[in-house]
Amino acid sequence: AWTLYTLLWHGIWSNLPIHEPSMAYEVHARFWMQPHLLVCVMAGAGAAAVAARAPKPLPAAALALCVCVVASRVAALWPALDFSVVAALATHGAAALAAVPEGGLLLSHTDLHWNPARYLRACEGARPDVTHLSLQLLPYPWFARQHPLHPRMKRWPDVAAASTDPATERYERLVEDVATGNLDAFPAGIYLDIHGVHEPHIGRLGSWRGRWNLVPWGLHYRIVAAGAVQGDAGEWLARSLAEIDRLKAAYEGGPPSPDRFRVGSWEIAAGAAYNDAHSCVGCNPTRGALS
Repeated sequence: AWTLYTLLWHGIWSNLPIHEPSMAYEVHARFWMQPHLLVCVMAGAGAAAVAARAPKPLPAAALALCVCVVASRVAALWPALDFSVVAALATHGAAALAAVPEGGLLLSHTDLHWNPARYLRACEGARPDVTHLSLQLLPYPWFARQHPLHPRMKRWPDVAAASTDPATERYERLVEDVATGNLDAFPAGIYLDIHGVHEPHIGRLGSWRGRWNLVPWGLHYRIVAAGAVQGDAGEWLARSLAEIDRLKAAYEGGPPSPDRFRVGSWEIAAGAAYNDAHSCVGCNPTRGALS
């Protein structure tokens, strides 16, 4: 079972690269516990069977040896694996929700954007006023059963040909359909995951698909009708900068550091999103100036 899971599944059938430190490598690492649990159970059963047949005092010595081996591994790895005081993802989720005004619509694309905020809302009761949707789940036919859970949605998009790849026309049409059908239903605004849009498709002052502007808003873009930004770009820039100040305040000690966390971990991904939020604010007015 261990050989099948570890070598065949992870090494041959997998479509994710695992030969270098990256998010894909860390995704694999989260599933290594399953085959290791099988090995540990079999090792324990084998040790118990050997001890039952061995003459005294060998069983007691073998038990002491097993305990020492496990204790030594715990002592060696605990400093790197103790995440009991790490709040990077909780901070990320709270910052994502804090940027959405009361009654806003939040559209997530990545797991990083979706899961921490969803956990805080579902398990800790945070921000019940926010309508939160995943653009990865929305296109699935079964998601239609979830529509009653979001009563403020005025119109649901046609998902028959939708995609979850931000670089595709079908994905952009999905996002645009959500915005077109629900902008009036959410006066507080519609907010899109900053990694939920293909960056090269964003034009001057955040123009997108000819009908919209994407305004940097902390860990999101705020989707506004075209023309709103051009009329008062300075005011919108001031709002973007205010959200960056709010994000900085949430991360008092700065974003998660590679000195503490492995490359490819969720904590480093949260730090990358923090830095991307700053970059987006700088890029938007720069696009306007260059244009």
